[in-house]
Amino acid sequence: RMDLFYRLNVVSLTLPPLREKREDIPLLAKYFLSRFNKKHGNNCSGFSREALSLLERAPWPGNVRQLENVVERAVVLCDGQLITAKDLPPSLRENDMGQGDSSCYREAVQNYERKLLLDALRAHDWIQARAARTLGVNRSTLHEMMKRLDIKAEDN
Repeated sequence: RMDLFYRLNVVSLTLPPLREKREDIPLLAKYFLSRFNKKHGNNCSGFSREALSLLERAPWPGNVRQLENVVERAVVLCDGQLITAKDLPPSLRENDMGQGDSSCYREAVQNYERKLLLDALRAHDWIQARAARTLGVNRSTLHEMMKRLDIKAEDN
């Protein structure tokens, strides 16, 4: 109902997403750590450098709620004094391999394509027709991909 919306919409606040306020992540993570230590009776004293770095680089599509859930999970799984990367969800650790933002994602895809092409070419002694067949693409497509990825036949 629109009248209810207008009654509730007296003051509007616009908050930036967590991915735009990465400098807030360590402070929020420490706050959640303290809160969940009390809730679960744990005594984790902080985050390893690697874990904190992963938190700071994550894309956080779920914003602060997602960070809160990740920290709670880490507190529950933590078996030492510090929360380490292994206490964080695998999906968060995978983000470190190039899925954090779109430029890193594109770079990761490009690296994967390059490796795939080189593997196929090497497997077929750089016979491009065979490599193209193995990859399921036309030879012209293979040539375009090689050009885009700066792979030259003399690289073998």
